[in-house]
Amino acid sequence: MIPCLGVLVLNRGDLFLRLIDSIDLPVQRLCVVQNGKDDIVDMAIDQLARGRNPLVQQVYWERPFRNMGVGPAWNSIIKSFPECDYWLIANNDTVFLPGDLAKYHELTQSNDSIIAAANGAFSCFTLTPKIVAEVGLFDENIWPIYSEDVDYYIRAQRAGISRICIPSDVGFSDDGSWTIKSNATYAASNHSTQASNGQYVTDKWGPQLDFQTAWNHPSRDHRDWWYDPYRRKRHSEIWQNFENTANRIL
Repeated sequence: MIPCLGVLVLNRGDLFLRLIDSIDLPVQRLCVVQNGKDDIVDMAIDQLARGRNPLVQQVYWERPFRNMGVGPAWNSIIKSFPECDYWLIANNDTVFLPGDLAKYHELTQSNDSIIAAANGAFSCFTLTPKIVAEVGLFDENIWPIYSEDVDYYIRAQRAGISRICIPSDVGFSDDGSWTIKSNATYAASNHSTQASNGQYVTDKWGPQLDFQTAWNHPSRDHRDWWYDPYRRKRHSEIWQNFENTANRIL
């Protein structure tokens, strides 16, 4: 049984339901972070709550004020369910092929490694409490999306944590990234913030990504990051604060 399956969803409720329908192993907790207001996503979550897939035992639903971003939302899932032996986190455009969930479960139970999709990406991956203790949580200055996985894998390497890729195309869905591809405004904003996030990782780990400590500072280690409100403000303004999908009642 999967102890916790975490999914972030902003749009494309149809793809989210496709993920739900592809679950073929019991899931104790399905933890959904709805990172905005979208009518199609609302309807999808309603279907989930009505028992769309009987293999899902419990459903938890989080709706933040505005889009939390990927790293902060992943952190929220990890911190909200500390009792879990591991967390399996998947993009909402993931499709589990038959037997994929069993592979993730078996590999996570038998290895002290990050288990990732076949291409090594964090489109679908597992972390254990041991890994989080040694590597830390995701750097929330990398917002709202892209490069958080690159930063985390560098930190995992510094901590001596390896990555194992499952032998499957899980997570591959017509080139993926459909949250961005399905909205021209998101795509335009992402063009700026994705480049900025990449530069942040380069500044943090060096042009060759070979710094052994964050920002090459001897007093820091691989787990170190601190929240930068000015950086977040700049990125949030590029995305117009996500007010178009904010959870406002007035």
